[in-house]
Amino acid sequence: MESTTSTALEAARMVAQVLHRLGEHQQARALDEDTLARYRRVLGEDHPDTLTSANDLARDLSALGEYEQARVLHEDTLARSRRVKGEDHPHTLGSVNNFARDLSALGEYEQARVLNEDTLARSRRVLGEDHPDTRSFAETWRRRCGSWAKLRDNGRRLRPRPTSATPARLENSATTKTHV
Repeated sequence: MESTTSTALEAARMVAQVLHRLGEHQQARALDEDTLARYRRVLGEDHPDTLTSANDLARDLSALGEYEQARVLHEDTLARSRRVKGEDHPHTLGSVNNFARDLSALGEYEQARVLNEDTLARSRRVLGEDHPDTRSFAETWRRRCGSWAKLRDNGRRLRPRPTSATPARLENSATTKTHV
């Protein structure tokens, strides 16, 4: 790939990241969709930069409440990352963490928990206890476990987070409350 094309695609990714951090998720999504399409066309589906771009778009989808679409994209990106980079590569570990977040958002807590525990164990082994990624995975795991424990202890089950078409619900055995 020409260096000008590479630089332009990387610049577009960075602008989309800034938009995402500013909460401009729809704008970030549009830019990430275009950037991913160009990465795929220029570098192919399995190139590391394409995988990073796909993760960026899935992050935007999740932020917009489009959890099923985010899950599908994260799952595909994770499979490619495992094949291209290996199970223990830091980017693959990050992809597992992202996929687990989507599963949790969709109410698939047990599968998310198993993935989180495995990611944390691998990160500790590969990167070490004090690596920033390991610390981040540990904090994510702790937060998610705390949320799951609260739900279990309160006798409630959290339904999947809302998509653009469904409201969030917290279901109790006696009553159902709808939160908008």
